[in-house]
Amino acid sequence: MKRYRNIKTAFSVILLIVCFQDSMGQDMQFTQFYAAQTYLNPAFTGIHGCSKVSSNFRDQWPSIPGSFVSYTFSYDQNLPSLNGSLGVLFTNDKAGSGKLRSTGINLLYAYEVPISKTWMVRAGLQGGINSRNINYNDLIFGDQIARGGAATSIHANNSEMALYADLSTGTVVYSQNYWIGLSAHHLNRPNQSLLNDQSTVPVKYSLHAGTRIQLDEPTNSKDGKYAIYPAFNLKSQGKFDQLDLGLYYGYSVMTLGIWYRGIPLFKAYEPGYSNHDAVALLAGFVVDKLQIGYSYDITVSRLKTSTAGAHEITLNYIFCKANKKKKRIVVPCPKF
Repeated sequence: MKRYRNIKTAFSVILLIVCFQDSMGQDMQFTQFYAAQTYLNPAFTGIHGCSKVSSNFRDQWPSIPGSFVSYTFSYDQNLPSLNGSLGVLFTNDKAGSGKLRSTGINLLYAYEVPISKTWMVRAGLQGGINSRNINYNDLIFGDQIARGGAATSIHANNSEMALYADLSTGTVVYSQNYWIGLSAHHLNRPNQSLLNDQSTVPVKYSLHAGTRIQLDEPTNSKDGKYAIYPAFNLKSQGKFDQLDLGLYYGYSVMTLGIWYRGIPLFKAYEPGYSNHDAVALLAGFVVDKLQIGYSYDITVSRLKTSTAGAHEITLNYIFCKANKKKKRIVVPCPKF
């Protein structure tokens, strides 16, 4: 009897998690947000001045069965003749034992205008189609146990997929040493409910900025080898806020960094809720045109003993035309 109660409790928890995700609709996140630029802000599309292929992979809480796995794949290209850039972004996010999956494909456009000899401003648009689905066959509900495995009414009365359009926008202003951006995702607040009900995706606002502090003198009209890159990303979606704050140290083709995630100095959302989530360590390096980054999130909240943190890998490949002579203002981000 005790075993039966434990099993029923476990399945109830899984169901609550699924319903919570359905009602809150929080977006997936990346510690290396600076390396997932098109996901962070559509205004970053083509900002590098070349063509770029990017991939980001994140495995959050791997010690929990049915961990949260997210990845993106994107291609973006600068088009000087149009003073703009085009791109495409594919996203996929799998959460929990019920294989709750969100998938999206979006087209990106950014337009840039110089506002002085040393500053540029960019505006970006993003539009696409997203889907959200769950495999009910991978879940066992309490009434199924009571009925000896018979189909649950939850499965019978609800959809396994939600399909919706999604619109986002953003802007970024930058110089050789500073950058600041603002983005707003899900402007149309689409309905993503799997319960034949109303569950709108909250608008996600993100304010992000950074700078480069050169530690040595440039040589031969190039930047020096040593630099520090402080940066932050402040997000707000629904009733949840989050701050990513940290810095990188760059030396030649190597980059090391440390990050904090939380929302300090603010009142907790609920009594006993921790405003401190994780500390992340990261390393990156460049091999010719390939940029590689790895980070590990050390959980510092109450979940630290059971989640095993989060692993994240980033791969970027940038290629330019050999005869490209036009000098551009380069956004001061790490080299990976």
